[in-house]
Amino acid sequence: PIMEQNGDYGTANKKGTRLRVIYSGFEQGNTLAIPTKDSAGNILYQGIISDSHSHVKGGVLPEDIIRLIKANRVNKILLMRRDSYRFDTDGKPLTTNKQLIAWQQHYPQQLILGNGMQIEAWRQQDPALPSRVAQQAASGNFKLIGEIVLHGGQGTGSVSPDSPLFESIIAIAKQQHLPVLFHQFHQNEQDETTLLRLLNHYPQVTFIWAHMCGFATTDKIRQLFKHYPHLHCDLAWLAKKKRMADQDIVDENFHFTAQWKDLLEDYPTRFLIGVDLTTKQDYINKYGKFITRFRIALGGLTKKTATQIATKNFNRLFSK
Repeated sequence: PIMEQNGDYGTANKKGTRLRVIYSGFEQGNTLAIPTKDSAGNILYQGIISDSHSHVKGGVLPEDIIRLIKANRVNKILLMRRDSYRFDTDGKPLTTNKQLIAWQQHYPQQLILGNGMQIEAWRQQDPALPSRVAQQAASGNFKLIGEIVLHGGQGTGSVSPDSPLFESIIAIAKQQHLPVLFHQFHQNEQDETTLLRLLNHYPQVTFIWAHMCGFATTDKIRQLFKHYPHLHCDLAWLAKKKRMADQDIVDENFHFTAQWKDLLEDYPTRFLIGVDLTTKQDYINKYGKFITRFRIALGGLTKKTATQIATKNFNRLFSK
């Protein structure tokens, strides 16, 4: 009932009492039930969700994140640091990898770390970056390298897939058996040719293409999946209304469209959930709302497919 009234499990009232009510069951070790439907009558997926794509920059604390994921029946969250200019931290210092490692050691069951690549060293194409990434990848603290932003999403900081640094980092991922999360929107034929060459050249590397494989069509994704069994797509941005308005992936109520439902049912082992937030205010104001939208989308799939996408693929890729 609490969730159904608000739809945003992380929002407290001015006195903070709502937040305490929502989290109190978890402080006692209990499981908070998910309503079968939201207030609009949408069927909600009831199972555990694992979040494979979220960020931290500064200001958010591990306790904030742990409370939110527990309140939303999210058992694990993969966090990547970022220091790009695009997100304000209200003057708080940037979160470092050293801090993230300390967080993960304190919450080893809930927090999984990615070696964050939305950083100035990547945007500036710093030639010293691969050596640092190699050290970090070899440390055993990280289960993924990414999110590596190529064309799209970073304005003048866009990097072409033919960047020598990109291939160097993929080679490190191969050596350390780490998945690579990358962000690339279809720009031109040359970019696509380069990207497909890398997919061909590194069949041992698990690639995760963010944002529904760069908002590719379902026909395009089917073609990619057929040729590249090591390629996955995450569903980050699915819950963002503004981003999804014209993509024909979900309808206005966040139900998958028919072609996307067919794709997910045909390839259930190739998709992951990703909430994709960064700042403390975004986590507090949006995390619960976005998870509810994922539950609506998953609620329209078969139970087996929904469970595979919600958590099983996460466990398979990041439990090694």
